[in-house]
Amino acid sequence: MVWKSISPQNLRDSRKGFNSPEKFARVVERLHEHGIALQGCFVFGLDHDEPDVFLKTAGFAGPSKN
Repeated sequence: MVWKSISPQNLRDSRKGFNSPEKFARVVERLHEHGIALQGCFVFGLDHDEPDVFLKTAGFAGPSKN
């Protein structure tokens, strides 16, 4: 599953503003409830990424796994 970014600004600029990072964890949870495994993919180097984007994304993705 490609979420592209956890930054709302990057998502809007990428025309993916319909994705809501605050809902990503619940999406993962619901998929797992139905026995669906997934691999999350993110894109780095977008215009609004800061040097801490890797740590922020890892912090987001870590708790979302089961």
